[in-house]
Amino acid sequence: MFNGEVLNILIGSGGTKNVLVRHGNYITSYNNLENSFVKKGDKIVTGQKIGRIFTDKLSKETKLIFVLFKNTTRLNPALWMLKR
Repeated sequence: MFNGEVLNILIGSGGTKNVLVRHGNYITSYNNLENSFVKKGDKIVTGQKIGRIFTDKLSKETKLIFVLFKNTTRLNPALWMLKR
């Protein structure tokens, strides 16, 4: 994640949250969050924690759904992922 501004926080049918962040002409979507640590309009910086990923109680699966757009074009987010 790069510096940006929280555009919106959406709540899904299962109660999980989707945080949308604007980075100039780019928008990132962090979906399947149990809770968010930010609110609409917050300025965020690279590396800042924006929420806790939901863990399914039955399957024990923890999965973040990350989507990246440039304007309205969906991009492959793998090129943006920080290698650890």
